[in-house]
Amino acid sequence: MKNRNLIIVCLASLVVFGCSTLPIETALKDEHFRIENFQRNIDDPRESLFLMCSNNQLVNWHAAGQFPAGEYDLMVIAVSNKRFVPHSRKEAEVRFNVNLESGKNYTLNRKREGNDISVWIQDAESGKRVSDVQTTTMKLPLGNTYRRRLHECRTGTA
Repeated sequence: MKNRNLIIVCLASLVVFGCSTLPIETALKDEHFRIENFQRNIDDPRESLFLMCSNNQLVNWHAAGQFPAGEYDLMVIAVSNKRFVPHSRKEAEVRFNVNLESGKNYTLNRKREGNDISVWIQDAESGKRVSDVQTTTMKLPLGNTYRRRLHECRTGTA
């Protein structure tokens, strides 16, 4: 009987505290823009594009983030790998120097042909490109990139 009451109290508190996180705020802050990463994980190969840095720190993935409007020096990482195939991961890095306006939603996008990948930033609503198209080659990741990437983040603007 005590266990049943304990379970009921736990479930009730879970519902109360779980619902306290809703609704999720999606409105943009004043003088801010949002940038969203790209991810395609349905087909093979799986692909993702994401900002390498957040708050001048190295990140592996960052959900859509809001930043103050202005000029940015952004590092983007493109990653591709095949499901269930060991050592199939390929990476590429590109850098954008771009001025992003407040009140807008931007997204990272790409076009891939073989090992060559073209990456750009576009307006999420209109699809208009707001950056230059950076083209590079996807390669097997090197094992010693952490320090270099961390240095790039600390000297960058995102």
